[in-house]
Amino acid sequence: MESKMYRFTLSREEKERVRECIRAALEPHGEILFATLHGSFLLDVPFEDIDVAVYLREGSVGAEEYLRYAFRLADELEKQVGLPVDVQVLNEAPRGMQFSATAGELLLSRDEELRCNFLERLWLEIMDFDYHARQMLKEAFQG
Repeated sequence: MESKMYRFTLSREEKERVRECIRAALEPHGEILFATLHGSFLLDVPFEDIDVAVYLREGSVGAEEYLRYAFRLADELEKQVGLPVDVQVLNEAPRGMQFSATAGELLLSRDEELRCNFLERLWLEIMDFDYHARQMLKEAFQG
């Protein structure tokens, strides 16, 4: 069975309308403390889907429900924008996913202090890991 992935091309104006539509659709979701847009949708290239990452208020959704929540929200957003949407919940996501998602475009922030603290901790962890990984590689190739 062959799976066919569609690629979409939108003008800057169309992309801006999609951004605003997503932002408006996220607004009533009080459990979302911040949300970012990331991935190929932000680039001037054809894209397959729109990547949206959300950070949820602690306790608003059980950790075991993150995947179900992401699917429901993606479905809701797809109906709003008429394009495929992929939603990631950042709360317990791998650090690499958190980093790439938060390097995107901010769509919504209800708690700047929490968002900035999250980013600071994330970037410090990544820089610390990067330093140790480089040291281990250096030792592996020298020894």
